[in-house]
Amino acid sequence: MSASTFRAPSSMTAVEIKQPGGPEVLVPTTRPVPMPAADQVLIRIKGPAKDLNLVMA
Repeated sequence: MSASTFRAPSSMTAVEIKQPGGPEVLVPTTRPVPMPAADQVLIRIKGPAKDLNLVMA
């Protein structure tokens, strides 16, 4: 898909962490997709990391 035909969605699902704690404090929420400036790029993520320990290392 070329960059000229890609259309970013208007919203995305994000996970908020409003307080310290375990997985129970993770709150899914909907946020607007940030739009890049002229000198920036928007990267589409198809899925999260498979091992959270690798991300947090």
